[in-house]
Amino acid sequence: MKSRRDIFLGFAIVLLPPLIAALWTFYSSLLVSDRIDDLSSSLFPILELTNEITIKVNDLKDHYIATALDPDEEGLRVCQSLGAELNEDFGRLQALSDDPEIRDLHVMSEHYGRTGQKLILAMLEGKEHAFMDEGGTMSQVAGTLVSNLRSYREDKERRFSENLNLVNTHARYTNNVTLFATSVALGFGTLLAFWLLRGFSRKNLQLRQANLALESRYREICEANTQLEKEIRERKRAEEALRTSLAFEEALSQVSKLFTSTYAPNLRQVVKILGQVVGTNLSFIGLLKGDHVQMEKLVEWTCGDPVYRFPDVMDLNLEKFPRLLDVLARGEIIQIDNVAHLPSKAQGERAFAEALNIQSVLLMPISSEDKGFWGYMGFADVSAVRYWSKEDIRILRVATEMLSNFLARKRAEKKLKHDAFHDALTGLPNRALAMERLTHAIERQEVHPKKCFAVLFLDLDRFKPINDSLGHQFGDLMLIEVGKRLRTCVRGFDTVARLGGDEFIILLEEIENADRAKSVAAAILRGLNHPFLVSGQELFISGSIGIAISSGDYLAADDALRDADIAMYRAKTLGKSRYVVFEKSMQTHTLTTLKMEADLRRALERDELQIFYQPIISLESGHIIGFESLLRWVHAEQGMILPHEFIALAEETGLISNLGEWALRKACSQLARWQAMGHEELSIAVNFSTQQFYQENLPGIIQDVLVETGVPPGTLKLELTESILMENLDTNVEMLRNLKRLGLEILVDDFGTGYSSLSYLSRFPLTALKIDRSFVTDVPGNMDNAAITSAIIAMANSLDLQVIAEGVENVDQLQFLWGKGCHMVQGFLFSPALSVEEATTALSHQETVEAFARMIGAVEGAPK
Repeated sequence: MKSRRDIFLGFAIVLLPPLIAALWTFYSSLLVSDRIDDLSSSLFPILELTNEITIKVNDLKDHYIATALDPDEEGLRVCQSLGAELNEDFGRLQALSDDPEIRDLHVMSEHYGRTGQKLILAMLEGKEHAFMDEGGTMSQVAGTLVSNLRSYREDKERRFSENLNLVNTHARYTNNVTLFATSVALGFGTLLAFWLLRGFSRKNLQLRQANLALESRYREICEANTQLEKEIRERKRAEEALRTSLAFEEALSQVSKLFTSTYAPNLRQVVKILGQVVGTNLSFIGLLKGDHVQMEKLVEWTCGDPVYRFPDVMDLNLEKFPRLLDVLARGEIIQIDNVAHLPSKAQGERAFAEALNIQSVLLMPISSEDKGFWGYMGFADVSAVRYWSKEDIRILRVATEMLSNFLARKRAEKKLKHDAFHDALTGLPNRALAMERLTHAIERQEVHPKKCFAVLFLDLDRFKPINDSLGHQFGDLMLIEVGKRLRTCVRGFDTVARLGGDEFIILLEEIENADRAKSVAAAILRGLNHPFLVSGQELFISGSIGIAISSGDYLAADDALRDADIAMYRAKTLGKSRYVVFEKSMQTHTLTTLKMEADLRRALERDELQIFYQPIISLESGHIIGFESLLRWVHAEQGMILPHEFIALAEETGLISNLGEWALRKACSQLARWQAMGHEELSIAVNFSTQQFYQENLPGIIQDVLVETGVPPGTLKLELTESILMENLDTNVEMLRNLKRLGLEILVDDFGTGYSSLSYLSRFPLTALKIDRSFVTDVPGNMDNAAITSAIIAMANSLDLQVIAEGVENVDQLQFLWGKGCHMVQGFLFSPALSVEEATTALSHQETVEAFARMIGAVEGAPK
């Protein structure tokens, strides 16, 4: 028994430790396996949720940046929704693992969401500076959050790897113990050991399978982390490119505003902005001056305090390098990344760059389609060799195009402004600019009463014959030369302007008194007296000048110009080619003239115009052989107004054509009635002014009046002055011939006061000459007038022309004229101008004229 008990005890002692070890090993394997299962079940969700949170943080940052670049309410709501999802994920992560790190990450996520929302709200309110402030903070928080998540995930993975290594070690230990226990208990408990071994092997197989699955999952997580890090690097590069692009676009926006919002932008500011955005040290602009290759240099340092010491005076003029200018003028870019690599033939360029410590340089041509080459925009790096990227060239090309467009626009605006304020023909200031300067002169005198000014109104005399005889193109050249000569008579700051036609005004500023204005006017008249050489032909012209002196009472430029104009017309009235200073009495006269013009326009309607008739006496028969029709204006208030008081006004206002045609029709109608009374040979003489003579279809008008009234053409005589005939010889000869073909007779009125010569008179188809009363008045006592009158009568007789003497008032005059061979007279000695009734009565009592002729027949051979 004892031995059996001892054997059993020995057997128990031998088997019990291995059995206990096996049982303990099996139990610990179960515990380790359960722990591995617990770790696996808790770790994998945490890792997956961590990856999702990392991706959502980056996605949320992208949405914040995109919404900040193009802010709107919808983008804000999307970002808020993504932020809420991110907070929920952090809550789930905190529920899975109640680590303090998770709580800190959750707090950082909430701060990240608030920062992003502040950024978008600021951008919605237009606070563009928040993009750099809040955007930088948001990007920094996002980076920190992603970095902490990565650290947390790596810590979890490290701890899991440590537990996994422990499990593997424990598994090896368990295997050893199990083998030992199995070998010890093999002989005593094969069945039990086999059963235990089978159970352990099953668990061990499950453990190895779980280990393999865990390793596979771990490799997948590592690959996912590698891909995530790659995406993060790409996102960083994209963000950097986006920031660079935004900086470029912001710079272009600032430059565009400078070119579009101001007429004269600060080009230094432009080149500084561009130099800063491309990161260069030195930026400059060279612009052509006029049509010469002379550059306006504009240099701006953009690198702060330069490391190198540069010369005080920098010469960046490319005129020294015509080859570079030729390349730029062709529209090509000059890009030199390293000045040291310039070819040997460019030693001058290299020396030029090295003298200024320039390492790299980029030159952009500034040009436009219409103007061509404007100049260049240059950028240089003095700190290091650099490569000019395509993005650098792109932004600088856009900037140079902006500058080119601005220069073209500025040039067009300058031309439009010049055209708007300058005369297109002479290039002188026009009326608008002259009135603007005159207004400034008036305003200046209000502040400084001693700064006087004067306005000179110049109108050329007898300019119309130049246009009519030589053509308007010739007249335009004449006006250009007049403008040049006027500029030589004034100071540089005085204004010479052309109002239009042949009218000019001269504004003299800061003069001491009226003497200065008079001396300038005299100088202008002297200058006009010199001949003008136009297209190889010498021409002479004069001018009439009116002067208005500032007296401190001018409130508007129109008032000063009006007074100068009034004075100019006064100079015309006094005989032209002179100057007249305005006086207050002239304005009163002008107002009277304006009222007279208004009354004259209504005179025909009111039947205030009448024709008076002065008899023309034949000294051979003593009879009235005709009448000179004389227009009279019987004004309702002023009474009788003679022609010399209103005919000039009618010519100036253009009323003379209507008045002349009315007078012609009225005279011919009356002549027809007298001829019907038995005076068939009676004639009538009608005066024609310059405008009447040059009106279109004059022969047709006269023909219509003759047909309408039934007057024989031979009894109508047209009286024309010498000045009319001599203005345009060829045209006038042709017109007179056309009138002569109608059967009319042509008389030269006021003969002797013009500049006719025998050769000119012989070309005209004339009938008679009328000696002006100024020559008849003093004969025979005035030897000069007697000689002139005798010469006129002799010349007329030699040309087989009749002679009529006007203004005969006494017997001495009549005897002298009869003795010289003048056979027709008119004047107060016989009769003044008569009304229709008085003229009709005179025709009915011809015997009174014959009796008067017999009574004064003091000359042998006079009618008895």
